[in-house]
Amino acid sequence: MGHAVTNSHPRLSVNRDMASMADLGGPDGLRLTLSKAEAAAALGVSVDFFEDHVMHDLRIVRIGRRRLVPIEELVRWLDDNASRALD
Repeated sequence: MGHAVTNSHPRLSVNRDMASMADLGGPDGLRLTLSKAEAAAALGVSVDFFEDHVMHDLRIVRIGRRRLVPIEELVRWLDDNASRALD
């Protein structure tokens, strides 16, 4: 039985691709963090673009030399940086 991916932000739901990417492991079958490359892919940008334009706005988890990006941070960044298209 899978667990639903929820978000504390009422206006924004987690992108299904991002949720399926995170559904790779962990105690309940759900990952809460992504590697830098996975986070860049989830946003649809290159790792270089992610490092230059996105990563400095995120809180990250450091484990030794690894840097992990919490999925909630990506969702927060998307919400903070989203704009409506002009009609």
